[in-house]
Amino acid sequence: MDYPEKVKKAMDKVRGRDGSIELGSFIRAKIPYPADEDRWGKWRFDARLLDLVFEENGREQYAIDLKDMNSSAQMMDWIFQVNMKSWATREDIGNLIQALDDLFRPQASLCSGGADKRMNAEEYLRMRMESGEAA
Repeated sequence: MDYPEKVKKAMDKVRGRDGSIELGSFIRAKIPYPADEDRWGKWRFDARLLDLVFEENGREQYAIDLKDMNSSAQMMDWIFQVNMKSWATREDIGNLIQALDDLFRPQASLCSGGADKRMNAEEYLRMRMESGEAA
């Protein structure tokens, strides 16, 4: 399923008639953590392998091993590697960044305050999947 659509549905459940969301409602929204086969455009999350897979015309074209993202520098390296690919559109890069944000919350986990942090990406992702909630 399209992961951003999952988030929108969760938020719609707590949105007031005027479109606003109270902080308490936001906290209780229970936004789900990305699950196996969730998508961001042409990117698909493979929860078993912990890969982000780029698919076009129903075929796998490229895979990113998320277990390799143990620092903000490693994450940036993957983003810029994909950015150099001739097949990667601006929309594809944007969807990749959104997927990485939804999976890792890097502002908090890898680079808050502009400081490069390290983590065990596999352990982090598996823990987040077990909890089932994005927040």
